[in-house]
Amino acid sequence: MYPKRIKFEDYNGVQHEQTFLFNMTETELTKMQYSSEGNFQEYVQKLVETKNEGEIINLIEKFVVMSYGEKSADGQRFVKIAPDGHKLGLDFIQTEAYNVLFMELATDANAAIDFITGILPAKVRGQITPQQLAEVKAGAVPQITQSSEN
Repeated sequence: MYPKRIKFEDYNGVQHEQTFLFNMTETELTKMQYSSEGNFQEYVQKLVETKNEGEIINLIEKFVVMSYGEKSADGQRFVKIAPDGHKLGLDFIQTEAYNVLFMELATDANAAIDFITGILPAKVRGQITPQQLAEVKAGAVPQITQSSEN
């Protein structure tokens, strides 16, 4: 789970500083990797190689919406879908806090890398080496899911 503290001004002009939570599970990563859109890793590599900024921006928003949620009081669930069926991430992107986060991620590659690395499951994050992080900062796209042979 990735806690992100964000300072923002709401639409009433009131200043806030609040921690928001983001998380992705191994299941979500696997589904994304093998989605109907094709191989996710290859898609991201193509975006990086072609420097398709519009699609990269869309990808940032997708990660935020997919990973935003609220931890249950007992700590056993990370709730991303409200009882009425809508995604909580869609509520979050309607806030000024999202605007602040989005602009940070869209304009600071290191912040984007820290965010995406931070939302990864601890098991996956623990497998990322300093060398791989250096490669990502240089533009490489690492494998984000384990092969079934491991």
